[in-house]
Amino acid sequence: MIHFESVVDESHNPNITIYNGSNHIPDENYEEITPLGITSLAIQISIVVLSVICNSLVIATIVGYRRLHNNTNYLVVNQCVVDFLFATLIIAVYPIQALLGYWPFIKEWCAIHYCLSIGLVMVSILNLCAISFDRYIAICHPYHHPRLMTKKSLIIILLFVWIQPLLISLLPIMLWRTHHDLPFGICSYDINRSLIQERVYLASFLMINYVIPAFIMLLLYSLIFRTACRQVHQINKQNMISSSSLSDSIRTHKTSDKDIKLVLLFLAIVGTLYICWTPLYTLMMISYFDVFYQPHIGTFVAIMLAFSNCAINPIIYSCSNAPIRKGLFKLVGIKVNIRSERYVTTV
Repeated sequence: MIHFESVVDESHNPNITIYNGSNHIPDENYEEITPLGITSLAIQISIVVLSVICNSLVIATIVGYRRLHNNTNYLVVNQCVVDFLFATLIIAVYPIQALLGYWPFIKEWCAIHYCLSIGLVMVSILNLCAISFDRYIAICHPYHHPRLMTKKSLIIILLFVWIQPLLISLLPIMLWRTHHDLPFGICSYDINRSLIQERVYLASFLMINYVIPAFIMLLLYSLIFRTACRQVHQINKQNMISSSSLSDSIRTHKTSDKDIKLVLLFLAIVGTLYICWTPLYTLMMISYFDVFYQPHIGTFVAIMLAFSNCAINPIIYSCSNAPIRKGLFKLVGIKVNIRSERYVTTV
C-alpha cells in the first residue's frame, strides 16, 4: 500500500515521504512481511483483476452492440476506460513492486505515477459531471438535446474531461517538485508539506475538480428529479378519453420512468465515487496542514476503499442498467427471458 512517513529534517521542514508497494521503509539487509502488507497485497490484486474483467465486459458490450451507441453510453465507456487505466496503471504497480522487492520501471514513471493517480480520479469526476449535464439537457430540455449534444460537442467534452485534470495534476513535477534517484531501488518521493505551493495546490485542485463538481451534479440532479416528477404528475392528471390517448399516456409514462431509473443509476455512481474517495482526500488534507499527522489503520482502510471504486462502477452499470445488462448476457452467451425493452436509453 502507500505508506506516509512523516519526517522533520534539520531545517525543521516537515516532509511526507510516500513509498509505493511497501508498508515499511526498506532496508538493504532486511525485508519485513507484515499481515497488513499481505492483506493489502491480496486486496490490490483482487481489485485489479475484478476491475479489468468487469470494465472490459461493459466496454465490449456497449461497443459491440449498435443499439447501445448513444452519447450517454459513450460517456459510460469513457468512465470504464478511466477505471480500467486506474487499475492497470496505478493500482497494479503496488503489488508488482511489493512482489519483486524493487521498482521495475523507469524512475520518471515513479514521479508521474503519484500525480497521475490524482489526475485519473478527477477525470472520472468530470466525466460524471458531463453525464449529469447530458441527462439534464435530455430530460429538462429535450428539444434542444439533439442540437446541443452532437458528436462534435461530445468530442470537445471528452477532450476537456481528459486534458484539464491530467495537465493540472502534472504541474507540481513540472514546476517545483524535484526528482531524485530511487532510494534502495524503491519508488518513493518526498513532498515538503511546509511549502505554501503544495498546500495551495492541493486545496485548489480538490476544490476545482472535486468539491465544485459535486455541487454542480447535486444541482443538476435536483433539477432533473423536479422536472421528471412534474412530468409524471402531469401525465397522471391527463384525461384518458380514447384508447389511443391511453396508449400514448402509458408510453409517455414508461419513458419518464426510464428517465428516472437512468438518473438514479448515475446518481448511485456519483455517490459511490464520493463515498470511496472522500475519506482518503480528507486524510490527505489533514496530513498537509498538520505536520505531526501520523498514518494509522484508518489510512489503510481509506486507501483500500478508494481503490475499490474502479471495480464497483462496472458492477453497478451491469446490475442496474437493463439495456447494458441484456447486452452483457448476450455477449457472454447467457440466455435469459427478460421483458422486451429497447437498447437505447432515453434521450
